[in-house]
Amino acid sequence: MACKHPVLVISNYDAVKQCFTKNDTVFATRPRSSQGKYLGYNYAGFGFSPYGTYRRDIRKMVMVELLSSRRLETLKHVQISEVTSIHEVH
Repeated sequence: MACKHPVLVISNYDAVKQCFTKNDTVFATRPRSSQGKYLGYNYAGFGFSPYGTYRRDIRKMVMVELLSSRRLETLKHVQISEVTSIHEVH
């Protein structure tokens, strides 16, 4: 099945950093999709919410609470476990 909207998948840390810091407003607006509605709790999820006050506030919270260096280091074992699980399945 062909996709109705262009999709960008970024797996490089430096590219992700560019997208979410220097170019965040360029990538902030996303087309409405069934994924955003059902997986993003009616577009409330961080990755699915439309650009605006809510998105800016949620982004600040995510950056401080989930993506801080301290938090990433604390959760590194989870990341390793997930990658190991993926390797075992495939």
